[in-house]
Amino acid sequence: MFKDEVFDVVEILSDVRVEKYVSDQSSQTKKLQTSNALCQSSDKKTQEVQTDFEQILPQSTLIQIDNSKKLVDFIKSVEPLISEQLIANIRSHAFDDYVVDWNENEKLTEVVCKYSLKYSDLPSEKLVTSLTWNAVGSVIAAALGCGDHESWCIHQSFVCFWNIDRDSINFGRPDKIIENDVCITSLSFHPNESALIIGGDFSGKIYIWDLSQQDNYLICFSGKDEFSHQEPVSRVLWMKSKSSRSHKFVSSGLDGKICVWEFNQLKKELILNKCFLLPSNRMRTFKNSKSDSLLGITCVTQCPSDLSHILLGTENGSVFRCSIEFDISGKERKEYAATTSFEGHSVSVNSIDASQCVDDLFLTCSSDMTVRVYCLNKRKPIFIIEPTSKYLLSARWSLSRPAVFYLLSADGNFIIYDLLLNSVSADSTLLIQQEHLPVPSIALNNSQLDIFATGDFKGNIQIWSLPSIYVNEKNTEKLFFKEFEENE
Repeated sequence: MFKDEVFDVVEILSDVRVEKYVSDQSSQTKKLQTSNALCQSSDKKTQEVQTDFEQILPQSTLIQIDNSKKLVDFIKSVEPLISEQLIANIRSHAFDDYVVDWNENEKLTEVVCKYSLKYSDLPSEKLVTSLTWNAVGSVIAAALGCGDHESWCIHQSFVCFWNIDRDSINFGRPDKIIENDVCITSLSFHPNESALIIGGDFSGKIYIWDLSQQDNYLICFSGKDEFSHQEPVSRVLWMKSKSSRSHKFVSSGLDGKICVWEFNQLKKELILNKCFLLPSNRMRTFKNSKSDSLLGITCVTQCPSDLSHILLGTENGSVFRCSIEFDISGKERKEYAATTSFEGHSVSVNSIDASQCVDDLFLTCSSDMTVRVYCLNKRKPIFIIEPTSKYLLSARWSLSRPAVFYLLSADGNFIIYDLLLNSVSADSTLLIQQEHLPVPSIALNNSQLDIFATGDFKGNIQIWSLPSIYVNEKNTEKLFFKEFEENE
């Protein structure tokens, strides 16, 4: 059924005619470099310390009461004498005027120069025409201009700012600089907003700068019309008010005008609300004065006791109190100011300042080389002082001591008067300008009461420190002026 069978071989030829050749290739990487390294940790040592044992305090301490007759008899014997002495000490006035000086090595009357500032890169020498401190008392602003004007002004002026609270002060280069084509004659920082400052120039323009701006500090300025100033602005002054957001200020000029301005900070607009004239024919002036002539106003200050009034001095020596509450409607802004006159100087009043410590008290200084101290309820001055044989350029009351005031003279002296000690001779005199050149500008610091600044005819701004004797108020100072105010 089954059997073996062999079939023929079948061969299938390939269609590829080219014969394939195969060759072998090999490759090898570089020899790996290896190395061995050993490391060992540092040795350690231990040290033990032990604190003292905590002392366990008793929870309560028993007080022993001595009721012995010997102690009671001793107390009864010394009590009347001790009580009598304690009552005498309370009633005593021996130390009323004593001021503790914690710096025993400091001289009581020494005024020390802390910094000397100057804009060294000025193209020509300038004088300091005005100084003012900002609200926090850290930045001093100085206006640098020319003092010899024959007619109109074509001088370039600068307003320079230094921050004295910085760690590093560049004494020859201000922190900020504002340039102006006309000489700036007066500056005033806002009493509450540290970045806001106003200025008036020789041509009669009013400027407002905001130092918080990045590039252009000027935010608005006044136009030239019949109601604005036509001659140099002698003073710009922010008006204090009950509102801390008030933006009203007063400007006075040598054209006899008193302008009341309002600054709209939101719209950045400057509005002239009121304009008063100070005519010479209504004042105690020269007999041959013309009826339409005007008195140039040289200085202005606000009455602390009545914020609706200002005090001003004029070119012919007259001193007035003026109300600024008179409303003006329409375009009839040129109304005569309602004034009260005082017995003034014989020549130009260079400075006027109201006391911040005693109400109704102010002083003036003049080129007649006298200082006059007034009460508002008296026409005649209560003091007339002649401290030097040179012109007096500026006068300021101390901000903390009612009986102390400061003077700057034309021979470069800084003079301090303490009326409690002597109303005739100066208490201290300091030569500020070594070349005896005039020092026309002074600014007291409202925040740092022992600091003030002066500016001279060579553009030097000096920051001074007052000793404690001129800063700390004495108990009897305000009573010193009471008898003068009560006696009519």
